[in-house]
Order: sequence, then structure tokens, then C-alpha cells
Amino acid sequence: MSLTTTSRAAALAALLVDQHTTRGTTTGHHVDEDGVRYTLAIEDDPDHNPPWEEYDSHGRAAWRGARQGRPADMDGAACIIYRDRGEVLWWQPPADAIHDPTVRRAVQDHVTGYARGDWGYVGYTVTVFRPCTHCGGGAEQSASLWGIESNSGDDYAADVVTDLLIQCGVPSAVAEAGA
Repeated sequence: MSLTTTSRAAALAALLVDQHTTRGTTTGHHVDEDGVRYTLAIEDDPDHNPPWEEYDSHGRAAWRGARQGRPADMDGAACIIYRDRGEVLWWQPPADAIHDPTVRRAVQDHVTGYARGDWGYVGYTVTVFRPCTHCGGGAEQSASLWGIESNSGDDYAADVVTDLLIQCGVPSAVAEAGA
């Protein structure tokens, strides 16, 4: 028999993330284990700016009227990456990406996906409730992180939730007996 170390927080995070199939829900999904309730809520982040205002687009971006032309502070490498009701979104790629069509396509897909509503920014809130058998109440701890891209994937979500669980006092690792 050997002694292995398994991350308790990571195992709980995987269970919680697995229960979430869509974003934008305010109801938390939970796991009850050993009398403790672990809850994950993933909610839309209404306070986060779009990626072109946050410069998450690997370069600079600016909205202009369709007939106004390229912004004066952008050079000849700037291009239109999105059109919406008579306005266009100009993108100035960084110098190291000017001649890389792969980067342009990735940025265009990213911005277009956001504008279409394919993804958005969300916040993760983890709550751990430990009941008190003596008083009938309990203690609740929570931690959250906002501004997460909703299409970041389950692996990233599990990493974030693991960190939030650890902030709430869930052990990062426990020793288990293994064969």
C-alpha cells in the first residue's frame, strides 16, 4: 500500500464545474460532502467592458462610423474586424502581428463571438457552508473572481474554482491510502 496525495479542492472543483453546463445562471450548483455544502454560482458580469475597451484584442481597437474611414492614430496595417448597424470596429494589430493572418483571424473571431453573444464575461462565486451541530446555525465563507471569459473551458474553470475553494479553507491536498 502506498500513500498518494490528492487535491481535495481540485476534486470538489471538478464536481462543481461538471454540474455547470451553461453560463448566466444565478442558482448555485452544489456538492454536499461530510455535512459541508460547497456551492458554485457562475453569473454574467454586467460591470465588465467589452474586449475592445479592455484591450483584450492584442492591439488597439476603435469604433467609427462606416463612412468616417480609418482612425487618424492607426496606420495602414489597421483593418475592420467587425461591422454593426452603420458602425465599424477598426483594429490596429501590434507590430509583431502585422503580417500574421492567423492573429488577425483569432482576434476577429474573438471580437465577433463576443458581439454575437457567443461568449461574455462572468464571475465565479464559491461558497462553503459548514453547519454547527451545537447551535443549529453554521459558518459560511465565500470567495469570488470576476471578469472571466465564459468560453475559457472547463480546465481553466476548475483551476479557478480550486483556488477559490482553497481561499474558503478547503484543504489543497489530503493524504489517501492507495494500492
